[in-house]
This record gives sequence, C-alpha cells and structure tokens, in this order.
Amino acid sequence: MSSKDPDSIVDKASVRSPSFLLLNNIPLFPFPPRNFQIPITNRAIRLTNRQSIDNANADVSAAVEELLNTLSNRFASVSSEIFAKMDEMSRRLDNLEAALQETKANEGSGSTKS
Repeated sequence: MSSKDPDSIVDKASVRSPSFLLLNNIPLFPFPPRNFQIPITNRAIRLTNRQSIDNANADVSAAVEELLNTLSNRFASVSSEIFAKMDEMSRRLDNLEAALQETKANEGSGSTKS
C-alpha cells in the first residue's frame, strides 16, 4: 500500500456504491476517478454514435437516391433528344431519296424527248 495512492486507503468492505469510492459513506472524490466508466453514459454515447451513423447512412442513401433520379431524368431527356434527331434525319433522308428519284425520273423522261 502506497501512501500516495488514494485507492490504497479504501477499505474494500466500506465501498457501498460502484459509482463513487466511499470511506464510511463519505465520498473520497467529488467526481469519479479518471479510469472510471459509467455504463449508462457509455451506452448513451453508443446510442448517440449509432444514431449519428444511422443519420449519416440515411443522408448518404438520400443523396444517392437523388443522384440516381437526376441521372435517370437526364438519361431519359438525352434519349428522347437522340430519338427526335434520328426521326428528323430519317425524314430528311426520305425527302432526299424522293428528290433524287424525281430528278432521275426527270432526266430519264427529258433524254427521251431530246
């Protein structure tokens, strides 16, 4: 037993509360020692940490969901623009083909008249 160690002067039988060191029902310390852990506080911290993790997970899930919705909307928009341009190109090609056939028909009928 060292005289500098406050725990060494405590009679183990006189300690009645696990949260404070008592000597004949008088607290030796006004606060718990440095290495003392209060299970309720640790549990509360764990719950708070768990809630923080759950909140962070929910935030990440919401951000990912929003990103996926944005990408889906952009993809749908780009797809519809591509289909519209393809339809326009198809229409223009049909007009060009009709004009070429008409030109060929005019040349063919014009060469027989000459």
